[in-house]
Amino acid sequence: MELSVLLQQYHPRDRCYMFQEYDVIKLKKNIPSYKLSIGTRGTILIVYDEPNLPRAYEIEFIDDKGSTVAIITLTEEELIMYCK
Repeated sequence: MELSVLLQQYHPRDRCYMFQEYDVIKLKKNIPSYKLSIGTRGTILIVYDEPNLPRAYEIEFIDDKGSTVAIITLTEEELIMYCK
């Protein structure tokens, strides 16, 4: 059986989404109200996956000292996966 068919059977709603809880992401846009700029890294804390609504992610951003700068909810279109 083809891999895409197996994945669709296992997690039909997740086959198009790449983000999961605890993934590290980067911003695709500036968020001036929180002083966050493009490329700022954050960690996904919660995935909101409600029927008939776009998937959203609650993300924590921290500073160099490990203190929380912001916890905000964003959509998939505002994020890219962080790869080392």
